[in-house]
Amino acid sequence: MKKSNLCLALTAAAALSLLAPAAQAADGTIDFTGMVTTSTCSVNTDSSAATVDLGTASAYDLTAKDAVNTTPFSISLEGCTPGIPVGVKFASIGNTDSDSGQLTNAGTAENVQIRLSDKSGVKMTVGGDAGAQRATIGSAGTATLEYSAALVQKEGAGVPTAGTVSAQAQYTIVYE
Repeated sequence: MKKSNLCLALTAAAALSLLAPAAQAADGTIDFTGMVTTSTCSVNTDSSAATVDLGTASAYDLTAKDAVNTTPFSISLEGCTPGIPVGVKFASIGNTDSDSGQLTNAGTAENVQIRLSDKSGVKMTVGGDAGAQRATIGSAGTATLEYSAALVQKEGAGVPTAGTVSAQAQYTIVYE
């Protein structure tokens, strides 16, 4: 009988300890954020880190023409929800002319910039809006956005000098 009273007392004590509030202080706060979109896509690996070769141009051609060595490139998407319109927003990696919205040259040639345009030839502003060009994701869940890059003389600058041309831009897929 003493054993059963002891067991009963221990069980009651354990039950009461579960009902008592714990005396603990908060040590910090964690914020959780995210976004829900109608669609996300994967960038085709051939498009995710591409190199566009703009070739060789003469300083004279850069002075005499609006754009030289216009070279097409594309960004291919896959694994998307069909029917969703998408676009691309280009951002600079610290190398954009704020007046022209064009990529500045990190190479040795002076007074040369790189202009990005959509497939219709409309100039894109690096660091600006995504532009008007959109592609609608097809039934296979893919889309290709087509652009071009060209060498141009820096607006209001002197004659371009000989040297190398190099610039980088990041891009973000914009879903509507």
